[in-house]
Amino acid sequence: MILHRHDRIREAPALAHEQIQVAEIGVDLWPCDGQRRAFQLPASYARFAGACDPDLSLGYCYGTIPGHLLSGEAVFDEGWLWSLHRHPHGLVWRQMSASAAADLQRVAVLEPDLTGGVVYVVPSEREDGLLEYPIHHPLDKFLFNTLLAQGRGLTLHACGVIDRGQGLLFVGESGAGKSTMAELWHGWPEVTLLSDERTIVRPWSQGWRIYGTPWYGTAGHFSSASAPLGAILFLQQGGSNRLAEVQPAEAVHRLLGCGYLPLWDRAGIEFALQCLDQVAQAVPCYELTFKAEGSVVDFVRRLW
Repeated sequence: MILHRHDRIREAPALAHEQIQVAEIGVDLWPCDGQRRAFQLPASYARFAGACDPDLSLGYCYGTIPGHLLSGEAVFDEGWLWSLHRHPHGLVWRQMSASAAADLQRVAVLEPDLTGGVVYVVPSEREDGLLEYPIHHPLDKFLFNTLLAQGRGLTLHACGVIDRGQGLLFVGESGAGKSTMAELWHGWPEVTLLSDERTIVRPWSQGWRIYGTPWYGTAGHFSSASAPLGAILFLQQGGSNRLAEVQPAEAVHRLLGCGYLPLWDRAGIEFALQCLDQVAQAVPCYELTFKAEGSVVDFVRRLW
C-alpha cells in the first residue's frame, strides 16, 4: 500500500529545548531569554531529535529583533528569502517573509566558526498557542549545509535508498523522477527510503555514506538512517529500463547541477568541489533510464 504524504507526516511533540542531529551533525536549541515557551517541532524532525554531542549551540529568543543587527556588509544575498552579512558581533543571517511586504522574520547571529550563536524570531503563534520552530526553513538548511561544508560532506538533490544494507543515490534536478523513484521503491522488503528530495553524502573510514534528512519532497519520504554508498544513478525517464556507465569527469559535472553548494563560503565551495570529485572517483556512477513502474526496482537490484 502506498501512503500519501499527509498519512506519513504527523505532528511532532511541542518542545522548549531540543537537540537535533542530521547526518551525525548536532544542533542544540535552547531558550536564551529564560522563557521556556513551547515551539512546534516540524513532524519530519521527530526522527532526528534526541541527545547528541552538538556541533552548534544555538540560543533562541522570541520577540523584537535588535536594531543593531540590521547593519553590516553583505556577504551573500539569496535574492528572495534571506541574506548573510558580516557584523562586529559575527555573521548575521536575515530572513524575510515571502509576502509582498517582505517583513523581517528571523535574524541569527553566528560565531564565525559556527559553534555558537543566537537566533531572534518575530513570534507567530499557531492556533494552539505554540510558537514557530526557531530554525524553520530555510535557516535549518543553511545551518546544516554550512556545517557540512566545514570538511564534513554535502547535500545533493537526490532520492536516497537503502537496499539490503547498500546505499543507492538517485540523482536528478526537479522533474527528473526522484519522487517517482521513491514511490516505486516504497514498501519493498529490506528497503529504507532516506529521502525523496535531499540526501547527504559524507566520507567515512571505509569510503562514503549517505544519510537521510528531514527535508522531503513531494512524496514525503524521510528517515534518519544511513548506509555505505554503493552507486550513484543519474535519472532519466524513458520507455524502458537501461543503464549506461558515466565516467567520473562527467559525473562531477552532473553532480554540480544537483548539489546544495555553500555559495556564501569560499572555503566551503572548494571543499564541495573536492568532495564531488572524490566521490565520483570512488563510487560507480551510471545513467539510469527508467520506465515509471515497479520493474525498475528489479532491474536495479540485479546489479548487486
